Amino acid sequence: MRLPDEHNAWRLKARAITPRRQPKFLVGAEGNRIVTPTIVPVHPDKFFGVSEFQFYQDAPGRCVVKVVLRTGCGEPEARLFVGELQGRVGAGIRFDLALVSELAGNARGKRLFIDQRLNLAGVNAT
Repeated sequence: MRLPDEHNAWRLKARAITPRRQPKFLVGAEGNRIVTPTIVPVHPDKFFGVSEFQFYQDAPGRCVVKVVLRTGCGEPEARLFVGELQGRVGAGIRFDLALVSELAGNARGKRLFIDQRLNLAGVNAT
């Protein structure tokens, strides 16, 4: 941040501002945006065995789906869920399953729906 002075006409200049809200899309292999409402199944039976989940992306076209299982459920149920996601997206992005005991939160304890680690500056708007 640069403080106001006579050289900048007494205007405050801010740099490197980051948005408060996280992006609600994943990035496909060709750099296209894949919005999450088109990915996530609406019908509750598609979530059988899944207590919580989170998308983690650090490479275009690849995404890890972190899944916390319901008590009494196992990897086969989680694979069905990830398979449903994959079927909705097709070849534009590859989903990999990671079974976890809990999802990490940020400094304020909130859990991100998409833990996006890509530089989104060059991502297509379509």
